[in-house]
Amino acid sequence: LTRAGDLLRKDHPQSLRDLAMMTIEEQGDAWDSLLQDGLKSGVNGFKLAFGQDFWSWHHKHPHKDARFARAMKGFSGEIIAALLVDWAPPRPDALVCDVGGGLGHVLTEIARHYPSMRGLVFDQPSVAANATQAIKEQGLEKRIQSVGGSFLEAFPPELAECDVFHMKLILHYWSD
Repeated sequence: LTRAGDLLRKDHPQSLRDLAMMTIEEQGDAWDSLLQDGLKSGVNGFKLAFGQDFWSWHHKHPHKDARFARAMKGFSGEIIAALLVDWAPPRPDALVCDVGGGLGHVLTEIARHYPSMRGLVFDQPSVAANATQAIKEQGLEKRIQSVGGSFLEAFPPELAECDVFHMKLILHYWSD
């Protein structure tokens, strides 16, 4: 395999296989619907193709939701590496909140790099429940917790203590 082909293997640590499959399958159908009807109607292509918004559909299809989480993890490897080169927490024991942080893959990598840093993964309640298990599997449950909620609503009290808010690939879904 070429280096690019290697990234499509399931066992590659930064596998892009799930991202590619998601793009070919549901994202392809959403783009097709957008180009055929959405541009005229103003309706989101995903909603046209699947009858509901992206998040509602994924929550009703757990295997697709799990693939989305794996896709975001694989897609994040180089972003995390760049972040660690250019950024440091404001103090060693800073509390960093990853808004829309999925299973916590960004915070767990940052926490390994900064051993005194603490973290909160803030995501939808169903995702936060899965993040708790993923963080525990990484052995970081004493330093990183997950909190369920929506960033479109008032933040829960736990987030008031955060020193840093990290947001990756979440704001593009929402209008001003």
